[in-house]
Amino acid sequence: MPSKKPLVIKPAQLREAFKIDLGASWQHARALHPNHTPYAFVLYGVEDIPRLSPHVLTEESLTQAAERYLKDGHYETLAEARKGLRYSVADSPHFAETEAESPTVDAMFEQYAHMLDETAGYALLAKAAMEAFEQLDEKGIFGRGKKRERLLLMINTEDADKDWSRVSAKRLNPSAAFRRYAADTRVEGVFASCNELAISPDGRLLFAAESRELDARKEKWLHEIVAYDIRGMRLERRWSFSLADDSVRDLALAADGTLVALQANYAGAKPKTLLTRFGIEDKAQFQAVELQGEPKLFAVSHDGSRIAVIMYDKKIHFVDANFRICHTLRLKSQPHGLHFLKSGELLAATSEGIIRIDRNFKAKSTKYTGDAFDISLDADETLLAVSRWFCVTGNDQERNEQFGFKILKWPGMQCVRSIQMPGHQLVRAALSPDGCLVAFGGHEVGKHRDFCAVHDVATGVEVARRKSDYAASLIFFSDNKMVAMTSNGFTKLAPIVLWAIPNPKA
Repeated sequence: MPSKKPLVIKPAQLREAFKIDLGASWQHARALHPNHTPYAFVLYGVEDIPRLSPHVLTEESLTQAAERYLKDGHYETLAEARKGLRYSVADSPHFAETEAESPTVDAMFEQYAHMLDETAGYALLAKAAMEAFEQLDEKGIFGRGKKRERLLLMINTEDADKDWSRVSAKRLNPSAAFRRYAADTRVEGVFASCNELAISPDGRLLFAAESRELDARKEKWLHEIVAYDIRGMRLERRWSFSLADDSVRDLALAADGTLVALQANYAGAKPKTLLTRFGIEDKAQFQAVELQGEPKLFAVSHDGSRIAVIMYDKKIHFVDANFRICHTLRLKSQPHGLHFLKSGELLAATSEGIIRIDRNFKAKSTKYTGDAFDISLDADETLLAVSRWFCVTGNDQERNEQFGFKILKWPGMQCVRSIQMPGHQLVRAALSPDGCLVAFGGHEVGKHRDFCAVHDVATGVEVARRKSDYAASLIFFSDNKMVAMTSNGFTKLAPIVLWAIPNPKA
């Protein structure tokens, strides 16, 4: 707890200390890099104990940082990297050069820093620093006219409870400089993500499990299931159902036209699973069953008579049409992906191959004994796409191993096509209903570069590609011409991408 000892530091003394340190730091940074072009002079602070350190950002240092991030695959172009890193103070290659150059302020404020909480401490520092910036600016040490308009003075405490960036930028700079900063840092909407999707057979409705950030500092989120009407390439919200703190692991449409959702609840001592049925027109919640343990995903049989739920303890619970548990099966290896065949049999993807479970719950191995994570069949059940997952527990060599996926004849398991990309890991393979196309997620080994692509199954040739974050769900529409993808980021719209595939086969 902060001490109640009276604060005896005088704001005017703190302002004068800032004037000394800011002036010296600016001159030192300019002397170190006389040929650089400064675009921002920033006092930078992080969360916890309040302290501000001065940093001069230049166009040349920004390019160095951008080239490093571009090489590591965080961005696609140098221009994109420069835009994304422009006000990222800690990423400057010159960050350490002036980090310690606030000795006068530190000596004066150090004994008080531990007495104040973060918010009060930064308020005291920021107000004194802004006055110091203004008085130095009046003397012209940062330039005048057009030269001054090109420089931004700012206090950045983005990780603290209160961020002084926008307040200080607006107060300390000419209107042209502030407008440029506001445009560069404008965020459209709130952070939203989508984890699961389901599409009605007629392509008229789309259902999504979404999360939206309500308050970043309090880590407050809204979790909901949302129903959308699909209007061409647009989505119009029909209804939503809030889920408190439950996490939706999977969504599927049943044969009777209802929506089934798989939810994980961690409110108690042990995780619980809730399987719930909703009306697709009016979100009426009219059937539910609770299971013990943590769920992974589920599948609904074609006739709706059974639902299979994978748990993280290698169990598969089978639930009947009345939402009663009718059988529980434990496999030797953890199941990952599920797919019901039209016959009512169930395919389960495991790290030791694909398991076939008949209607009497008898499990048998198939000819495919490789590592399997996701499985996808075409509508006629003649092709089977089998893809694996990233290695998350192995050594560097295992984690960076390149791999693709296979498309097999079903049920004979003969390999029709092997999709590989040198230096890449390919996951989440999903076949189009007609079996002509396959969509998947791609990751460049050793980089932070991800994309989604569509290939022609018959030739293996790439049909389309688009940059994306990791897509948790990729689903073809029944017309084979469009893909729905989950997304995440700052948006005013649905965190979902509708992707029209150019020139798909008729």
